[in-house]
Amino acid sequence: RSYTTQNVTAGVQQVTRTGINIMTRDIRMAGLNPLKINQIGILEASMNKIRFQHDANGNGTIESDQDEDIAYLLNRNHQLIRQKDGNSRSNKSLINHVEDLTFKYVDREDEETGILEDIQSVEISLMVREPAGGNKFISRTYSTRVIFRNLVN
Repeated sequence: RSYTTQNVTAGVQQVTRTGINIMTRDIRMAGLNPLKINQIGILEASMNKIRFQHDANGNGTIESDQDEDIAYLLNRNHQLIRQKDGNSRSNKSLINHVEDLTFKYVDREDEETGILEDIQSVEISLMVREPAGGNKFISRTYSTRVIFRNLVN
């Protein structure tokens, strides 16, 4: 039992860290707009979902096949979802057994905000809970703050 618990604990920690790292990498790029042709950035900012755009290939347009419009959310099946183009048909499940995913948006004065134009950073909290045998569960929560380095307000 001890071996199983340790294995599950290590797995939960790794999965949770991986989820945070994937979201962080993408979210940091929100608003990347090298040609300044279109107004892009954060499109949706709720407690359980973030959607944003970035011009990754630098051509001045947001292209659906280039992963330039991305959303992260938690679905009803307790999965962390990476969604392309705000389209529920293009969902990709990244992590299972997600108990909680929360986004908190912060402005330049370090105050919580819901105004898209004022958002400068986001605090992400991700909790994963997996069965460890014998009606036991292992939970891990990781939190981080991501600064939107491409949003200039």
